[in-house]
Amino acid sequence: MALKFSQYPLRIKNKIRNLLSPHNIHRINNSAFIDIGYQIILRRKPDKEGKERFLAQLTQHKINRDQFLDTLINSPEFTDRHPSGFGESIHHSRIQWVKSFPKADVIVDLGGSAKGNPKGAIVLMGYPYTFKHLYIIDLPLDSRIDLYTDGYEIYDKVDTEKGPVQYVYSSMTNLSHFNDNSVDFINSGQSIEHITEEEGDIVLRECMRILKPGGHLCIDTPNGASTRLQQSEFIDPDHKVEYDHNTLFSKIENAGFIEIQSFGMNYMPAAHETGKFTMEEPCMNTGLFSDIEKCYILAYRCRKPMQMEK
Repeated sequence: MALKFSQYPLRIKNKIRNLLSPHNIHRINNSAFIDIGYQIILRRKPDKEGKERFLAQLTQHKINRDQFLDTLINSPEFTDRHPSGFGESIHHSRIQWVKSFPKADVIVDLGGSAKGNPKGAIVLMGYPYTFKHLYIIDLPLDSRIDLYTDGYEIYDKVDTEKGPVQYVYSSMTNLSHFNDNSVDFINSGQSIEHITEEEGDIVLRECMRILKPGGHLCIDTPNGASTRLQQSEFIDPDHKVEYDHNTLFSKIENAGFIEIQSFGMNYMPAAHETGKFTMEEPCMNTGLFSDIEKCYILAYRCRKPMQMEK
């Protein structure tokens, strides 16, 4: 269930009250209260103009302290950083991830279709470069569960502002459509969890085969160590596995990939420390983080070696 944006104000206000609990909150002057509000909500010191404006409004009783906090919580600076729902917060982080992808001429996107839009996921999410060919590999509609049929359509070739997109309807374990050493970049975004671990090994071998020497592979997938804090069963009925970091890193490394860079999305350290999952924490901590094991999403960027060992 997504965390509704209306739940944020009370939780943040309580956080401020708890911070001030050793003192009498009514003895904190307006200037200090503004400083604390900015630090907790916007994670910065107040700018001079903003502080002067709020201080005048509080002093003249034009607004009260709750209204001051509400103004910060509803400001574009806060709402742009903290999307309103859980799914939206994951999407926000993945947009940043897509924008970090390498420039490539020939791209294969495993499971990269987008509901209701023929451009495909990475174009919609802001892949910054033009390309010569983008191939989207996805299952035929009659091979998908209902969750991934409603709102999806069958496409062939689609022209986009970034370049031509060609759809190939097949299992991601079957990349026979592509020749050896023919692809610059492969993306597996929220897809490897939909196949078994054994099939995952097949996919990684196929990625290694079709990538050009030095070509890149990017993978992102839910972090099983975090999703198990959320609930005991898989978070999606179509998931076959939800990896922890060490398992997936080893799998990528064993497939022969090098320069494996690990990132996490939607940081949730408190949940891992306490064992108690809340929707609020990963929603509040969108973006890319180095502490991958305490994030909700695992993400990896790696390369095929320039010369393969014989």
